[in-house]
Amino acid sequence: MFTAFENTLKKYKKNYILLKGDKETRLKNATEAIDKIIAAKDNLHSFSDSLQVINMLKNKNLSNT
Repeated sequence: MFTAFENTLKKYKKNYILLKGDKETRLKNATEAIDKIIAAKDNLHSFSDSLQVINMLKNKNLSNT
């Protein structure tokens, strides 16, 4: 099953890492990989932050009518 998933990632040229080792090592490596992705992004906003902004704008528009 793993091979099918890995082949699909390769087919669509998606980046991935293999997490090997004990639980602590896998967690450490996963956290480091995620931190690198986040550090490389400019103006990174979470989805929930976007929803809060939309909700604030919606409420502001309702109060102006």
